[in-house]
Parts: sequence; structure tokens; C-alpha cells
Amino acid sequence: MNKILIISNNPFYGGGEAFIVNTIKPLSNKLEIHYLVKNPQLIEQLGNNVQIIKSNNIIKQIQEIKKVIQNIQPELTIYNGGSSLYISIFLQKKKILIRHTTNDCISLHQSPKLWFHKILLYWSYMKANKVIHVSNFSKNEQYFFKNKAITIHNGIKLIPPIKKQPSKPIHLLYVGRIDKSKGIDIIIKAVANFSPDQIILDVVGDGNYMNELRKIKPINVVLHGFCTHPEKFYPSADAFISLPIYENLSLSILEAMNHSLMVITCPVGGMPELIKNGINGIIINRTVKDVTKAIEQIIATPKMLIEYGNNSKSICDKEFNLKNKIEQYYQTILKVLNS
Repeated sequence: MNKILIISNNPFYGGGEAFIVNTIKPLSNKLEIHYLVKNPQLIEQLGNNVQIIKSNNIIKQIQEIKKVIQNIQPELTIYNGGSSLYISIFLQKKKILIRHTTNDCISLHQSPKLWFHKILLYWSYMKANKVIHVSNFSKNEQYFFKNKAITIHNGIKLIPPIKKQPSKPIHLLYVGRIDKSKGIDIIIKAVANFSPDQIILDVVGDGNYMNELRKIKPINVVLHGFCTHPEKFYPSADAFISLPIYENLSLSILEAMNHSLMVITCPVGGMPELIKNGINGIIINRTVKDVTKAIEQIIATPKMLIEYGNNSKSICDKEFNLKNKIEQYYQTILKVLNS
């Protein structure tokens, strides 16, 4: 079997790490896959052929990766988003880059160094054999070396359709990092305008806003913390909500669609490729006023929850079947190997 190395230096467990487990790991029956990763929770889920990136320093990480490449001698290296894309510039092998974020993410966190980061990003694209974007939005941001860019949307392991009836109170679900960049502060303020008889918000995840959230949370908000299997919360929910400042293609929203849930979100990144306003969700601005109006709408018209939820499931089954995405990645890897 062809030998490949997956590199992920993100210290946190997010969508990119779940992607490795759900989309890359299943290819181990066709490819000899080795992993070099940073996040401990990811390491636990990968099993064999896993090594840890020990350093937090980029220069030292490059040295670590060089040693592993020398020892393993992979035919192809895959850099799984984040700063690993910049690292790829300095390492010689056939390589695939997977772009999980958008340029807005760089703008938000590194605005004083934005142009420097964009130069590094395009340098990494120039050195790559293929750049895979998880949304068309992200692909369209790549203005140079477009011949190397393709889109493979995130996928989800499909479950049978769920027949749902709206509960009373309506259960709203948030799954993700507990951070203001995800809009959790806005969601909490809006939910506080309703009584527990109207709306219950279940919050699944952890992050730097959690301590503050514990102090201010309304009575109709339930904090569940980090969970390795957040999918268990979806069946009991009536609707899903996420209001990120930036997003490429949300796995948590795909999971919600898979569980026949309507979605309340905002028009950033690849979100409109998942959610069609008035069909399987409500697309709003990131304001307390707009969230409040959306919640009022589903309380007044609960049949929306069923109609939009069924549409979510139909779109998910048709366009985001994980089995198809895994095959697309396999064929792309083979093309690069044989190029």
C-alpha cells in the first residue's frame, strides 16, 4: 500500500481534527497512513502509527516533522490546515494541503500581520501538488495557483431519517467552542429574553468563555461541557444554532442536518452552501435582536421545525454523504501519487 503521512499541529480539537478521524482514518484499509499530530484527544482516536508533535515552536516543529519524514519515508504528506500549511513550505515531498478555514480567520486573529500570512499561504499553495478546500467559498478566495485548487465538501455518516415532533418547551442546541467568535454570548443574551417554558438552550463544548458563561447563564441554559460524542445531543433537539464570525463548512451544522434539524445561522464563509434561507434554516445577522426574532418565529410557527428539518435531512443525504467524500479524497490522493 502507498505510505502517506498526515500532519496536524493544531493543539485544540475542532472540525479539522474530527475530519482526520472521520474522513482520513477510514482510508487505512487502502493506504498505509501515519499520523503526526498535536492534540491529545485526537491521538487517542487514531490508534496505530501515531506520533505526537511535542514543541509549540514552529521552527522546532519543522525539525520534528523533518525527522519523522526521514524515518517514515512517506510517498505523500498531507497538511491538515492551520499553521501546518505554512510549515509545508519548508518540507520537500509530494504534498496535499487541506484548507479548513477562510481568510477571514486570518484577518480576525492576525490583522497586523495579514499580508505576511497571505504571502506564506500563497507560498504554500505554490509548493503544493494539490489544495483541497472544504467549501467553494474558500476555494474562490484562492486567487493564484487555481489549477491546484479543488473543493471537497465535508461529509457526514448518514443516519436514517428521524420523525420528529416539536417539544414544549422548544429545545435549541449549540455545539462548538465556547468562544465569543462563535456567537455564544449573543445567543445567550437572546435566549435570556424567553422563559424556560418557551425555550431551553443546551450548550455542548468548552472554551475560554466558559467561566464567564457559568456566571451569567440564564435559568433556561444548560451547560454540558466538552463531550467526545456530541452527536448524542442532536436527537432530543428541535433546532440548531451557531453564529460564528468566520466559518468554512461547519461539521456541527452538518450533524444537525443529518439529525433532521432546522438551523439558525449567519451568512459567513461556506454557510450558504449548507443552509438555504427559508428552506432548511434561517440566516440572520449576528445580533441579539435578530436571534430573538428567529426564536419568536419558531415559537409562533412550530411546524417550521418539522418542514425545515426534513429539508435539512434531504439536502444532507443528497450532497454530504461521508462515504462519497472519503472516495473523493482517495481518488485525489491517488492522482497526486501518480502525478
